[in-house]
Amino acid sequence: MLSIVLTLLAASEPRRLSPPVITVSAQGGSVPERAPAYEGPIDVALRQGPTLLWQGRVEVAGDSPTHLSFTLNQPRPGGDRCPELRSARQGSTGYRLTIQPRRHEGTGTFGVQAEWIRLEPPGSAGCGAPSVGTRTVRIDDVVRLEAAGRVVLRGDADFSVALARP
Repeated sequence: MLSIVLTLLAASEPRRLSPPVITVSAQGGSVPERAPAYEGPIDVALRQGPTLLWQGRVEVAGDSPTHLSFTLNQPRPGGDRCPELRSARQGSTGYRLTIQPRRHEGTGTFGVQAEWIRLEPPGSAGCGAPSVGTRTVRIDDVVRLEAAGRVVLRGDADFSVALARP
């Protein structure tokens, strides 16, 4: 615990005051240093229900975030039902992942942001729709991942992110 003592030193003239003197002392030991950040591999699996979207190993180190991003542009299933709308035949899907070590919250603590971008469900927009839509699920959380531990984060639409330290 830190205690702060503020002392005002008055000069001989009542109108002139000296600047305050601030003394800081630590009681009960020294101020703790930041915990070292985990450096090494993390196994990741991104899923939508039972479907594996991506699986692999990423490296994290220090305070630097690790980023993964994937986008796939392809014809939509059934996109030929609106030939007058070129955009209705194309669609984008993908995912993004960021893992950020969080030293100030202790070793093995990570900020995790994950997004899954998917096509609008079939039948939700007709040919007269002004744009072709997508849906995005986002997970934004802080997790503690111990050595040899595993954490699963779950979002909407059955999207999940599994993290494991080998």
